[in-house]
Amino acid sequence: MDDDYQFAHLNWAARRRIHPREGTPQREIRWGAGDILREAARVEGHCAHVPASKPPTVLFGLAPVEVEALAHAWAKTVRQKNGAVLRQDSPVLACGVLSLPRKRMHDWRRFRRDAVELLHAMYGTRLRSVVEHLDEAHPHLHFFVVPHPGEGFGVVHPGYAARTRTGSKGEWPTYNAAMRAWQDLVHDKLGARYGLARTGPQRKRLTRAQWKLEQLVLAADAAEARRRAAVEDATRILREAEDEANRLRADAARKLQAVDAERAWLARLLAQLVDEAVLEPGVLPALQECERRLARVATDEEWNATTPVLPPDARMGRLDTLQAVLNAMGVTGEPRGMDLSGTPAARPAPRMR
Repeated sequence: MDDDYQFAHLNWAARRRIHPREGTPQREIRWGAGDILREAARVEGHCAHVPASKPPTVLFGLAPVEVEALAHAWAKTVRQKNGAVLRQDSPVLACGVLSLPRKRMHDWRRFRRDAVELLHAMYGTRLRSVVEHLDEAHPHLHFFVVPHPGEGFGVVHPGYAARTRTGSKGEWPTYNAAMRAWQDLVHDKLGARYGLARTGPQRKRLTRAQWKLEQLVLAADAAEARRRAAVEDATRILREAEDEANRLRADAARKLQAVDAERAWLARLLAQLVDEAVLEPGVLPALQECERRLARVATDEEWNATTPVLPPDARMGRLDTLQAVLNAMGVTGEPRGMDLSGTPAARPAPRMR
């Protein structure tokens, strides 16, 4: 991983460990789903290879240990070709790793964001968990995928799907071709954006000079991709800001219209009271003062600040202030044709003292 080439890996796990059998390509124990999920969760006893292990950060979905139950539940919804229940050594969990060289930590936050977006685009709701590990040599992500109930395992693992289609003859070449296509997809959508080579120098049998030249070309391509992404982000941010400004302007216009309508209604009500009410001494000046101030009020705050002629306990919203005026006048009902909610009502005129 000292060189900038892609490290992406996709595997599968069964409900139990699988030991190598003679005559198969498998050379070591294939760990069970529970083992792999507990290692990703940094459960004690399952991560001895990490001297100073730290709890992972869950970037998407469930904690790893919670995925095991989903995998076991899925296994109960499918059958083998002969109708028998799924074998204990049949795959139930697709598990993968995406990594970036430690020297590229300045790109890690963007890389992990883009990686999660890619995985979600590839697997949809079958993607159950993505976690981040920063306690090993290089920062990396573990991701875990489980099919929907009743689906075949091939929907989450292209190599397994290809091997199942071809049968025993030529299954491994078909499997390898499908997995190379998966690697190509990851490189096209993710690795190339960060200047990572698809393979290392030995895979292509390049000289060191040829390898370095390819690295320079990839770095230039990655810089151009980052520039385009930055332009797209800036354009999106400006468009969203303009949309938000338009929304705020429209909202403010609606509020001003509502204030104007309420102010006009209050003015009509006050005029009606002045024309029709038999006022007690001293109430008319306060009512007229309210009428004068009503002509310039625009907000609740301004109305509250301009009603010192009323008692302190009446200095509240405009409707409550008007109610205080009516109470001071001794009104026991509501004005003819109006109520204080602002809804026209055919009611008798208030009785005044």
